[in-house]
Amino acid sequence: METTTTEAKERAEPVETLPATSPDPAPTENRRKHVRTKVNFKACIRSYAFGDDIVTCEDISRGGLRFKSRKDTLRKPKSKVAAPYAPGTPDIFVLGRIVYVVE
Repeated sequence: METTTTEAKERAEPVETLPATSPDPAPTENRRKHVRTKVNFKACIRSYAFGDDIVTCEDISRGGLRFKSRKDTLRKPKSKVAAPYAPGTPDIFVLGRIVYVVE
């Protein structure tokens, strides 16, 4: 069996294959009902078991707000929330619930 130089050359050079990619990546789906707005103010989370916790709000929408807290006691689902909060002023607390916690 005799091979030609072209066949030998094709065998010697590795063939590089690239992974198949789609031109448009799949868009991430936003399942929120309301638009979020970035904010930077304090809020007060009040629970009957643990008292008041002053937290920093990161964003807010018509459906809720996201905040950071150093306390792990906020795992109680029912709480009252006043946002924005200023100590010494009459604040309005509304009933809320914590639906998602990330440590």
